[in-house]
Amino acid sequence: MSSRLTIDAVGARGLERVLITGANGFIGRVLCTHLAAQGVTVSAVTRNSTMLPGAARIHAVGDFTVVRDWPKLLADNDAVVHLAALTHDGTHGATSARFHAINVDVSVRVAEAALACGIKRFVYLSSIKVNGESSTRDDGRMHVYMCSDPAMPADDYGRSKLAAEQALRVLWSSANGALTILRPPVVYGPGQKGNLLRLMNLVARGVPLPCAAINNRRSLVYVDNLVAAIRCALALAVPGVRCYTLADAEVSTAELVRALARGLGVQPHLFAVPAVGLRWLTSWPVIGSSVRRLTDSLVVDASAIGAELGWQPAVDFDTAIAHTCAAWRGA
Repeated sequence: MSSRLTIDAVGARGLERVLITGANGFIGRVLCTHLAAQGVTVSAVTRNSTMLPGAARIHAVGDFTVVRDWPKLLADNDAVVHLAALTHDGTHGATSARFHAINVDVSVRVAEAALACGIKRFVYLSSIKVNGESSTRDDGRMHVYMCSDPAMPADDYGRSKLAAEQALRVLWSSANGALTILRPPVVYGPGQKGNLLRLMNLVARGVPLPCAAINNRRSLVYVDNLVAAIRCALALAVPGVRCYTLADAEVSTAELVRALARGLGVQPHLFAVPAVGLRWLTSWPVIGSSVRRLTDSLVVDASAIGAELGWQPAVDFDTAIAHTCAAWRGA
């Protein structure tokens, strides 16, 4: 097991000024609030002007791909957290070129500007999709993903995140600073988007779901626990390039549906579909990918970030689901 790395304080007596790209997104908003509560001066880079609790400065830049004055935006900061990205949710019309322009080219420009400004700490939010889409091997065995595994992205989003990682590694390999890459699985919490929000809406409406016989395993991470991992990465005082997979829960799709139903105060409506029927549905061009995400396993190892950075999830799964469902009901 790896030894614990040197960690500095994040806040009034440590890193005092942090710039966050994509700060008005689901994760960025939580990170802004948490860092500000620790006494950090947060500069936020967003596409559009917005109210952003915790941000001392907000730079609305429009299309990230046309920004050329990154050094001006990054000046006088101690660290950068690069969250801005084109994701796989809601981007069915996005081309591979568009994914590359936003997720690779922009990441490189931000990192180059950070180095030019003398910034020593850079945290890049990648994705477990760099590793692949499924932990189930052809022989039926379960593989738990970690960063040392060969990368096997299966879509344009995953390939663009891998290409960004590779480019950042080259840039920072000779720099006297710390680059930390985080690969989370599905992130959930109040304000979540994507497949989990769609699943919650279905559960709340009492829609019968064909999950009763699905015996898969899916890793998740609660947004507050992910933000705690980003804080650990920001505090990393040892130069070098490091990558961590992380998760705080592992559940089957049926267990997740039942947990959401408890949080929403409704009865889960599950029924069983034979495995051959589910395999048939995964071949459908429109719904196949969604069915695969419901049925496949994707399990993540979080031991390295715990051993090296001391990250421990502070919010347990049941509490996190309760907070998520309460926020959904309130909205």
